[in-house]
Amino acid sequence: MPHQKHLSAMAFIFASVLFLAPSGARAQDAKSSLATLVEQLQSNPSDTALRERIIKQARQMMHPPAIPEEARRHFIVGETIVKSAKSPAEEAPAVDSFQKALAVAPWWADAYYDLATAQELAGSYDDAQASLELYILTGPDAKDARAAQDRIYVIDGEKKVAQAAAANSPAAQEAQQEAQQKAENDSFMQSIEGAYFLCYDGFAAPARDGSEYEKYRAYFQIQGGVASYYEKPYWLSDAARAFYGNSPAQLPAHVDAGIPWIHEIYGPIVDRKVQSPANPDGLYGTLEFAPDGNSATYVGPGMTGSEQCTRHAPL
Repeated sequence: MPHQKHLSAMAFIFASVLFLAPSGARAQDAKSSLATLVEQLQSNPSDTALRERIIKQARQMMHPPAIPEEARRHFIVGETIVKSAKSPAEEAPAVDSFQKALAVAPWWADAYYDLATAQELAGSYDDAQASLELYILTGPDAKDARAAQDRIYVIDGEKKVAQAAAANSPAAQEAQQEAQQKAENDSFMQSIEGAYFLCYDGFAAPARDGSEYEKYRAYFQIQGGVASYYEKPYWLSDAARAFYGNSPAQLPAHVDAGIPWIHEIYGPIVDRKVQSPANPDGLYGTLEFAPDGNSATYVGPGMTGSEQCTRHAPL
């Protein structure tokens, strides 16, 4: 009997070794696999799918992976900063510390929870909700999971309050007004692109003896947001013809036959206004367009009045 008992005991030990040896190998393989995944995540920390895979694998291990000392150091630093921070901006180093802890131990539930706290206090509400979702994925008990999910809903409310406050801030209202003005100006510029504005037609320029020297028309044309000024004589006296060189190519009798235009580029239109080039005295004229884009008013240097320019078909 003693001999039989001894044989039975040996058989039990042998069977136990056969059972436990593969189990130990599996545990070692799981640790090695987890370490490989963590290295991959450190190279690409924004890979949420990989992070979730690590959390799930850590939960399935027979013995939860230990928290490395480096991760714990960053975690404690983050907690300390959260306790002392007095403004959202001061929470940024805490967020960084918790993220460093999770770079080393991306399965750590407490680090995700505290990261969410720091992100919430910093005003990074979407990030805080994402961190809480990862915390829930780590498998806390039902009570803690319920509290975390409720906190996600609370952050939803905080986010809406912050958005409403930001929308009503002076800076936001100023930005909105600027955007509206820009949209209106862009629409206006589009409406006058390529347009012609006839300022006078049949103007008789007198010669020194009082006789008519020439007759011409003047207009502005808008191209690429720039106003250009044109004058073109269409009736010339003999004196005017002599002035222009008396060239048949330059002095046809008809307005459309090619008498050269006098051309000046005024410049880009800003807020429906554009300045003329300076005259010899250094003075500028101003062309201002009506809001509807159908007319413009020109006031030149030394003018006592103004010249009305009306939108016209192509000239």
